[in-house]
Amino acid sequence: AEAAEAQRLSTNGLSTLLWGLATLRTSNADLVAVLFRRVTDPNVVAQLPPNGLVGALWALTTLRITHPSLPLPLPLVERALHPDVLAALTARQVANVVWALATLGVRNEELLAGLASHALKLDVLPTFTAQGLANTIWGYATLQYRDDRLLAALAAQAATSEVLVTFTPQGFANTVWGLAQLGGKEEGLLTAGA
Repeated sequence: AEAAEAQRLSTNGLSTLLWGLATLRTSNADLVAVLFRRVTDPNVVAQLPPNGLVGALWALTTLRITHPSLPLPLPLVERALHPDVLAALTARQVANVVWALATLGVRNEELLAGLASHALKLDVLPTFTAQGLANTIWGYATLQYRDDRLLAALAAQAATSEVLVTFTPQGFANTVWGLAQLGGKEEGLLTAGA
C-alpha cells in the first residue's frame, strides 16, 4: 500500500514528505525504504527541481543517521552535478549539499569543485548565513577538500560584522575548526570575533 501511494506523489510532494519525515525523525523503516527507492528512481531523479533535489538529499542524509541500513543516495549526488542544477542553487542549498556529502562520507571531487565555483559567484557568496558558512566549511574540512579561493572568500564573509554577530558558539567553533583543518585561514576570523 505504501509503495502504491509513493508512486502517486509528485516529485515535490515526495521531497516534501521526506523532509517532514526527516524533521520528525520517523522510526517507520518500511516507509523510509519505500520512499528512498522512489526518490532514487532514475526517472524521478531526472525530474527533481534543484530545491526538491537538495531537500531530498538533506532528508535522506538525516534519515540515514537513524536508519543506517539505507544505501547512500548516490543518484541524487550524481544529479547535483548537472550544470542546470548547480547554477540554480542558493547559498543555503550549497551548504546543505556540502553538509550531506560530508555526513555521508561521499567525497565527489567534481561536485565539490562545482559547488565551490558556484559559491564564489557574486550573487551567491554574500548570501551565506553564519550557519551556511559553518556547514560549508565544516563539510569541506570533513571531506579534506581544500579550495584556497573558496576558503579565503568564506572566511572573509564569516568575518563581516553582519555575519559574525549571528554565529552560534557551536557554529563559530565549527567554522574556526574547519578553517584550521584546511590551512590556517582562521586568524582573521578569530581577531574579528574577539
